[in-house]
Parts: sequence; structure tokens; C-alpha cells
Amino acid sequence: ALDGLSISAAPLTDGAEPELPEEVRQVMEIAMVTSDLKPTRQASVVGVEEIQSLLQPSTAKGMLGRLGRYEVLELIARGGMGIVLKARDPGMNRLVAIKLLSPELAVVPEARQRFIREAQAAAALDHPHILPIYAVAEDARIPYFVMPYHDGGTLQERWDRDGRLPVPEVVQLGVAMAEGL
Repeated sequence: ALDGLSISAAPLTDGAEPELPEEVRQVMEIAMVTSDLKPTRQASVVGVEEIQSLLQPSTAKGMLGRLGRYEVLELIARGGMGIVLKARDPGMNRLVAIKLLSPELAVVPEARQRFIREAQAAAALDHPHILPIYAVAEDARIPYFVMPYHDGGTLQERWDRDGRLPVPEVVQLGVAMAEGL
């Protein structure tokens, strides 16, 4: 029981691996690849030189550099598989998040292919709880894809700030995540 709610679990299968639809397998792969990203709110100091070495110089004031047409503002997160940057798309006048494949993996053909498959799988999904993909640059020196920027923070940041979440909110979040899957 969880605050008055009783939850029981029964095995879904007889121990055999369930056959999952292709869309579910793709979403699970995306989740596995992106789960290692760690928010780095202090990242403007850590790793800026490395990030700038991946970018073209920018003429705009206050930018780390330029990636394609995007003006990069800051590093949002970094993990073993990728780097996420906050950028401005001057053509559309909007903020975007850019996910780059880690430079160490960009030279590994299998990693590049998996990263592009991740972008393609995410781009094929259309759901209110899944961010759309605006663009994919697979021919770039380091492949990347572009999606909307949302500054809502992470669930971990919320937990650290507010502590335990109320059960109705946990249920609401769980339903939203399940609908996205």
C-alpha cells in the first residue's frame, strides 16, 4: 500500500521475454542512451573550452560559439554518450536544445549509426509528452540533433528541492510517462 493506494503486481509473462512493438523498443533505446546525461547547471565553467573547441566562432556577444546555424549559449548536460547544449536558432527566433554525440564516440562508426537511429526513432514519434526533433545533422563532424528547449529542470532537482512528491502528482507523472512510451 502506498498512502492508502494498494498496488499489486502479477507477472506479465511466464518468464519468457515479451515481444515488444518496434516503437516501444526504439523508445527504450532512446531512454537507455539518454539516461546517463547529468544536468550541469554549473557547466558554464566546467568544460567550456572543450565545448568551444567543437564550435565555430560566433560574432554574437555572449555566445560560446556557433554550431551550424545555431548560436550556442551554454552547456546544459553531459554524459557518457552525449552533450546537450542550449542554443538560439536565429532563423526561427527560438531557443533550442542540441544533443551532440560525445566527441570520443563520434569517431566510432557504430556509435554514430546508433545516435542517428536514436534521432530518427525520436523524430518518428508524435506525442504531447515527447519532444519533437527539429533537425538532424548526421554529416557533421560530430553528429547532433535539435529539439525544443524547455527549462523545467529535472525530476531529481525537484526531489532535491521539495522532497517527496505527493502521491497524486507521482501518479500523474507516471501516467504521462507511460503515455509517452
